[in-house]
Amino acid sequence: MKSAAIIIAETFGIDVEDVKESRYQSTQTTKPIYAIDNFYYTTGKKEPKDQVGQEWEMHHDQFFAEKNGTVLWVAEAL
Repeated sequence: MKSAAIIIAETFGIDVEDVKESRYQSTQTTKPIYAIDNFYYTTGKKEPKDQVGQEWEMHHDQFFAEKNGTVLWVAEAL
């Protein structure tokens, strides 16, 4: 399975290194969360428990996440 950073990069057509640079408080959360524009993104089969913004929702584009057996989650920043 690909990493969350790779799945996010593929979904948005951006460079994976740019996604990795946007990692949100890597030591403060239980899973990798990435802050891009006014949104937070992560992957996982279950809804994330980390509260970093608004409520987590399934992102509308699940193509690359589904190919990797996971779900892409998004939360709008407060």
